Amino acid sequence: DNCSQCAGSTASRLAQPGDPVWGGDVDTACCARTFFPWAYKTGVVVFEPFGGLGAGLEMVLRQGVKVNRYLYADVSPTAGSVIAYRMAALQQRYPHLLDAAAVQDAMTGPQDVYQYTEDVIFSMVKP
Repeated sequence: DNCSQCAGSTASRLAQPGDPVWGGDVDTACCARTFFPWAYKTGVVVFEPFGGLGAGLEMVLRQGVKVNRYLYADVSPTAGSVIAYRMAALQQRYPHLLDAAAVQDAMTGPQDVYQYTEDVIFSMVKP
């Protein structure tokens, strides 16, 4: 079966495990079955390109997943001002899942997503 986080998703309604597709079985789960148990245990790094108001960050926190590091990019100065406030508010709401160290460098990377390369991203997430 699909994991409980994927239940009811469009993909899980279109095909079910065991349904033949192009002569083979296709796992239509939105994530690997091991992802959420691992994420709940160890936490995650969240990179939010086109970050806007930080809905991705809030979604992860609402799921109860600890954010070890948050990286944000958006060229809008207004969005940048809003996310600074939102990070502080989310830290207060989820202190056990989002601490100051996780967001301290959130906006230090390029704010223009076209400047991101694989090397830039990996250099930002190295401990």
